[in-house]
This record gives sequence, C-alpha cells and structure tokens, in this order.
Amino acid sequence: MADRKQNEIRQLGLFAGCRPDDVRWIAGVADAVDVPAGQTIVRQGQRVREFVVLMRGVASASNGAAAVVLSPGSYIGERGLNEDGLHDRTIETSSPVRLLVFSPGAYRGMLQRIPAVGRTLLAGKVSELRTAHQDSRSLRAVS
Repeated sequence: MADRKQNEIRQLGLFAGCRPDDVRWIAGVADAVDVPAGQTIVRQGQRVREFVVLMRGVASASNGAAAVVLSPGSYIGERGLNEDGLHDRTIETSSPVRLLVFSPGAYRGMLQRIPAVGRTLLAGKVSELRTAHQDSRSLRAVS
C-alpha cells in the first residue's frame, strides 16, 4: 500500500524533483483519500483547512461564473493556507478521484523540507498572475 502511494506521488509534476526519501516522507505525512464522483470537495467561501493534490481522476472548480477542469497534479489550498483565507471556488468531483491531503502543519513542513516544491508552487502562481494580467489587458482593449 505504501509503495502504491509513493508511486502515485512520484507521478505528480509538483513532486518531480523530490528525492526518494522526500517521497517517503510525503507519503508518511499526507493522507490518500478516495472520493466518489459527484461529491463536493470544498465550497467557495469555506475556510481553507488543508492542502490537497489531485492524484487521480477529474474534478471541476467553479466560482459561479466559469468552471475549470482539474486533472491529476492540480492542487488546492496553497494560497488560503499561506493567507489564512477562504476557498475562492467550489470544487466537485467529475469522476472518482484520489486526493493527497496535507494538514497545515504537514504542508508547512513540506515547504521547509523540500524547497523545490515551494518553488514549483510559486512558479504556478506567477503563471496564473501573468494569465490574469493578460486577460485583464484584453478586456480593457475590447471595452
């Protein structure tokens, strides 16, 4: 069972730079949770209580206006844990999913122990900000 969990972790881009002992550590501190299709994982406006990585399956993230498909490797909660914030989208499973769930302490420990994961998360946020900036510039050009 532990080997299966470690193999699933190794397949995720977020953990691509992890050494084998880091993967074992992650497998030990994070819970693998299976969720059936059609379930709500988090609700928009709910306090962020954990960091979650989608290991298998597909989910949908919606803020009431637009929906985004989440696939394996997508993650939830990093911004809220860093800011003690709220989820900005509701996330529902579109298929059965397997999640890797970190408590706030395990999430912070991971960032300290494995700086490469923090750099990957930061790069993802920079990319999101760049996209949002380009989208807002496009909207201003149209108006």
